[in-house]
Amino acid sequence: MRILLVLVFLFLPLSVFAQIAIINEIAWPVESAYAADHGLKMGTVIINEVAWMGSPVEGVDAKQWWRYEWLELFNAKDQPLQIDGWAVDLYRGEELYFKIPLVGIVPAFGYFLVGASDKILPLRGISRSETGVDVNYSNLGGKFLNTGQRVVLSNASGVVVDEVDATSGWPAGDNKTKQTMERAAGSEGVSEEWQTSAKPGGTPKAQNSSGVTRETVREITGQTKPSLVKDEVKLSLTKDETEKDLSRSFQSRVPLVNPITLLAGLLALGFSGVLLLVKRSLASRQERQKLKHPERNLRT
Repeated sequence: MRILLVLVFLFLPLSVFAQIAIINEIAWPVESAYAADHGLKMGTVIINEVAWMGSPVEGVDAKQWWRYEWLELFNAKDQPLQIDGWAVDLYRGEELYFKIPLVGIVPAFGYFLVGASDKILPLRGISRSETGVDVNYSNLGGKFLNTGQRVVLSNASGVVVDEVDATSGWPAGDNKTKQTMERAAGSEGVSEEWQTSAKPGGTPKAQNSSGVTRETVREITGQTKPSLVKDEVKLSLTKDETEKDLSRSFQSRVPLVNPITLLAGLLALGFSGVLLLVKRSLASRQERQKLKHPERNLRT
């Protein structure tokens, strides 16, 4: 009997863990599907778009647009995140030459805009946000280098949350047309998976565009041959190809048999077996007591 009680105490906390694991397993695909549809890592805050070349601003001469740089963060979790004490560090080579302290809350599945001026506004007609920059670092001196640099997002403990290593040059974006550098659909959160935004000014506080195509290049520049960074254009996939790629990305995130789910099932089954053994042991003990003391049965 003592052995059975010990087994119950051992399996009880494991059974609770198993139930939690099953609940998390049910909720996880929903969150990962959203992240996959937006080309993001599940459960992370990432650097989602960088206007290292500046951006068009209403009422400002086009020759001064280079001053209006900004950076956008995205929260791929279903809970808002307080980022007081976080920072964006801009490096010149190995030297940290500009730090942007962050304060505020990144909404669940939402965007957080860090910019050089309050004149930088979210994308009209598409953005879910009515506000402009969430953090205004108030510096129009051009802190993002056109030649490229390392951009690091770190939390209040100094742990690196995301990083863009563009020391050898920005992987996307156009200084001439002011098309931004944004995460490409299907990206796993690495710096190589970037694309040039479809339109000048990018998509601040809105879902990233489908990227540059030959048609958008002709529309913006009137040229049949684009003049982008390193004279390269990353052609976007067709709609069918994109949906197929996203579907494949989502399937790769949801394993057919998740080890945690399997463990949870085994623990729950083991706990049920222990309870059944305890129940049978108690019934057997009661039966022996009746046989040993029949006079008790007569009294009842």
